[in-house]
Amino acid sequence: MDDPRSAIAHILSVINPRSILLLSPDPHGEWRRWCEAQSGAALTSLFQENLSTLDGLGRFDLALVIGLMERIDKIAGVELIGRLRNVHTGHLYVLIGCDPRWAATDWYSLALQRIDSFERDGQAITLFGYDLASYNRTRSWNNPKFWANPENWGKYWW
Repeated sequence: MDDPRSAIAHILSVINPRSILLLSPDPHGEWRRWCEAQSGAALTSLFQENLSTLDGLGRFDLALVIGLMERIDKIAGVELIGRLRNVHTGHLYVLIGCDPRWAATDWYSLALQRIDSFERDGQAITLFGYDLASYNRTRSWNNPKFWANPENWGKYWW
């Protein structure tokens, strides 16, 4: 995909959310109008000055953070992403421009994966995403059947 809008449109079509949380510095601007046009989902918008209102909100099918991470303190950003991921949604996508405070490893440590990169007006923009359903794939050995089985003690060396 050659632009962030088409990538996010694809995400919306795959997830087909009933509710979307949009965090953007301009909650009534172009991204809100675009999200409303792309999806029939209930849309809640927040911006930097009222992030404390997350306290009263429940879960959303999808959370989009667009253009906000470059404007807030990195520690507050880490806390925000962790809170969104752990409390408010199972699908989280962050669109961030070039910001020297944020490295790819920061996003990986928050359990987000790099989805795509774009070039816009000579600036790199990266889309990172988190999907709870595919975050930790099920492994055959990772189940209660193999936990603390005394009959296997001394038989196998891992």
